Amino acid sequence: MRILLLSIFTSCLLLLTADTAFSQMAKKYALAEHFTNASCPPCAEQNPGFNNFYLTRTGLMHHIAYHTSWPGTDPMYDFNESEVDNRVTYYGVDGVPTVVVNGLTDIQPSGVDDKVIGDVSKDGSDVRIILSEATEGDTRTVDIDLTTVGTVPTGNWRLKTAVVERHIIYDSPPGSNGEADFPNVFRQSLSGITGESVELPATGETTTISYSYALDAEWDPMETYVIAYLQDDATKEVLNSGSSRDMRLGYFNSASTFQQASAGEEVSFSALLETYTNTAQVLQLDVITDEAPADWTVKIMLPVGETVIDIEETSTSYEFPANSSSVTGFKIIPGEETAIAKYSFRISSADDENAFPIEFTYYVNTGVTDLVINNGSARDYENSYTKGLGLSGNTSYGALEMGTFLNASEQNLLEGINNVYLNIGWTFPAITDDMVFAFSTFMDNGGNLLIAGQDIGWDNSGADGSNGTSITRSFYSQYLQARYIDDGGSANSTLTPVGADGLYGDSLSETDIADTYGGNFYPDQIEPRGDHATAIFNYNGDASKIAGIRADNGTFKMAYVGIGLEMFEDEGVRDAFMLLTENWFNGKIVGVEYDEAVQNLMSPSYPNPSNLTTNIQLNNLTTDATLQVIDITGKVVLTQNVERGTSQININTATLSEGTYMYQLVSEQGTTAARKLTVVH
Repeated sequence: MRILLLSIFTSCLLLLTADTAFSQMAKKYALAEHFTNASCPPCAEQNPGFNNFYLTRTGLMHHIAYHTSWPGTDPMYDFNESEVDNRVTYYGVDGVPTVVVNGLTDIQPSGVDDKVIGDVSKDGSDVRIILSEATEGDTRTVDIDLTTVGTVPTGNWRLKTAVVERHIIYDSPPGSNGEADFPNVFRQSLSGITGESVELPATGETTTISYSYALDAEWDPMETYVIAYLQDDATKEVLNSGSSRDMRLGYFNSASTFQQASAGEEVSFSALLETYTNTAQVLQLDVITDEAPADWTVKIMLPVGETVIDIEETSTSYEFPANSSSVTGFKIIPGEETAIAKYSFRISSADDENAFPIEFTYYVNTGVTDLVINNGSARDYENSYTKGLGLSGNTSYGALEMGTFLNASEQNLLEGINNVYLNIGWTFPAITDDMVFAFSTFMDNGGNLLIAGQDIGWDNSGADGSNGTSITRSFYSQYLQARYIDDGGSANSTLTPVGADGLYGDSLSETDIADTYGGNFYPDQIEPRGDHATAIFNYNGDASKIAGIRADNGTFKMAYVGIGLEMFEDEGVRDAFMLLTENWFNGKIVGVEYDEAVQNLMSPSYPNPSNLTTNIQLNNLTTDATLQVIDITGKVVLTQNVERGTSQININTATLSEGTYMYQLVSEQGTTAARKLTVVH
C-alpha cells in the first residue's frame, strides 16, 4: 500500500532566518550494496573488516547486504530469492564478495575506505531523503520525505526501498565459511525491487511517499528498518539515500579532515550542523581517540548565541534548537610528542537510542617523517611494519589507511613525509590509478617507497589490459622498476637474501615463507628492470627466481618484495629487514651501491648462537664508535664504547636473556647494517 502526499514550503520557511540559514545542498549518504554469501571463503576474510568500518560510519553511509545463491548454502538468500537475483542481474555481479557504492563503484569489501565514501558524499546532494516509521501491531508504516534543496536534478529517478534486518546472529554458522554474524540483511523491497518512477518536487518543496508492510515472524522487529534511495536506471547513479534510523540532522565539514601542526599550535575541525526537527534535539558530543599522545589537549566547540565557545572536555551534551544551523566541532592542541593522531567526533541522539550516530574521523600530524600505509584489509598486518621501525630507534613514524593518505595527498597535506612503507598484504586492486598519482608525485619529489605484498606483479601484468590498467602497469615498470615473471606457488617456500647485495645480503638470514592466507600462496617471481634496480631476495636460493628488488636512481629509493612482510616466517628477519630499510631510506646507510667502507667495518659475530660470549672482528675503524645491541622490542639493551683502531669486540652475552637480538656499530663513518645475534643458555 502506498500514499502520495505533496507538502509545499515557502522559501522563508525553508531558510528560516539569516542567522540559521541552511546549506544549499543536502547531506549525501554513500549507499553500499553488498553482495555476499555465507559459504564464500573470501567473504569470511573480508566482511569482518568491512563491517567494522561500517559500524563507525553509520551516520555517513547506508548498507544493504544481499545474500546470493552461490557458491553454497545461505538461508538469507532462501528467504527472498527472486528479489536478490534481480539485484544481482541489475549490476551484473558475477562474484562475491562485491560492494557497489552509489550504483557506480564496483569494489571488494576490503577496498571500501574513507576516500571511497568521501568521493561519493563530499559534494552533497540536491535532494534530502528523510524516513520515519510507525508500528501498529504487526504492521509498520513508512513515510519517505523527498525534499529538493538545490537545483532539481535531471534523470529518470526511481524510488527504491529495502527492508533490512540490522543484525542477524546465528548460534552456529549457517553456511560453510564460518561466519555467524551478519549486518543489514536484505529482507524485501516495498516499492518492488525495480522501484517506482517519481517526479522530484520543485526547489523548496517536499514530496511524501508512504508504504506499509507486515513484520515477518522471522524478523526481529527491533532490528528491522527501511532504507530508501533514488536511482537513475540509465546510469545506475544513486542520487541520495536515507534510512529510518538516520538522525535528523546534517553535518557539513568546513575544514580538511587531515591537518598538520606544531607542538602548541591550535588546530580546529569545525562543521555546520543542521537540525531537521520541529522540536529541540539534545545531542551528545564526544571526541574519541585511542591513538593520540597523552600530552595533547582537546576542546569541544559549542554554539552559544552569536558566538562559539570552547570547553576543555572530550564529552558533553547540548540542546540544539529545532530547524536550526550552528557551528560545532573541536580543537586540538598538540604536545611535544611526535605523532599522527586520529580523532573521531561523534554526535549521537540523547533522545533516540535507535538513531545511528554520526561519526567523522580527523587526523593531526606533528613531525611524522616515516609513514606506514595500509591497503584495505592489510591493516591487520600493520605491526609487521611498525615494529621494525621501532627497532631502528625511529620515533617519528605513524600509520594511515590508504583512503586517508590519498585524501591528504590530494590536499597537499603530506609535507615532511619522507618515507612510505606500503602494506599491500594480499588485497585487490593492489595498485589503483589514484595510488599511482599520489605515489609517483611523492617519489618524483624525493620520497622513498617500500612496497610489499603477494600478487602485486600478477595484478599489474598483461599487456592486453587483462590485469591492472595502463597507468598502474607503467608505474609498476617505471617506478617499481620491476618486470613480472610468474605467479609463484608452494614451491617458492623460502625467502633467501642475495649475498651480493651490500645492504641486505650480509645482514639477513634466510626465512621460510608463511602460508598466511590459508592456501592462497602466490609469491610473485619478478626481475629488475632498468639500470638502477638490483635483486635483494630470491626463492629457495635459486638466483633465477627473484623475489625482491631495490633501486636508487638519485631522486628516490625504492624497495619491492613479492610477498608481504606478514609472510616472513622468522619475525627477526622481518624486523631486521624493516630496520635496514629505514636506515637506508633515512641516510644512515648511504650510497647507491651501499658505502662499502661502513659495511666492512664489522664482520658477523662468532659464535652465533652465543651462550656466554661472542666476538666481532673490526676492520679499519678510524674513529671512536659505539656498539649497540637491540632486543626485538627495539630497546637498546647493551652498549659498549669502542676506541678507534680496535680490531675485535668481545660481547658478554651471559647477561642477556635467551632470544634474538640485532647489533650495529655507530661511528662518524656511519651506522653499519644491523646483524642478527641469537642468545641461548
